[in-house]
Amino acid sequence: MGAIRQWAKSDGRVQGIIVEVEAEDNEENRSRIRFWERCGFTLTDYVHRYVWVPETYRAMYAKLDSDSSMPEDGKRLFGHITSYHNRAFRK
Repeated sequence: MGAIRQWAKSDGRVQGIIVEVEAEDNEENRSRIRFWERCGFTLTDYVHRYVWVPETYRAMYAKLDSDSSMPEDGKRLFGHITSYHNRAFRK
């Protein structure tokens, strides 16, 4: 995670990092969330549903600096995640 943060900071265009985690409340998912929290990520409240998978997800974010204008709202973060998915899976 340190190398990814270092790369992102050196890029100059990246304000933060977003990950999505499974939202179902079970020990395995809580363990994953704790892992990302130890890496400096903050969990959001918004629960996102994809139409193509039954699992629900929540966004976690890590700002690269305290002055970052990166949104902290989970729904807005999923807008960025959806945009990435659209570009990544475009045929």
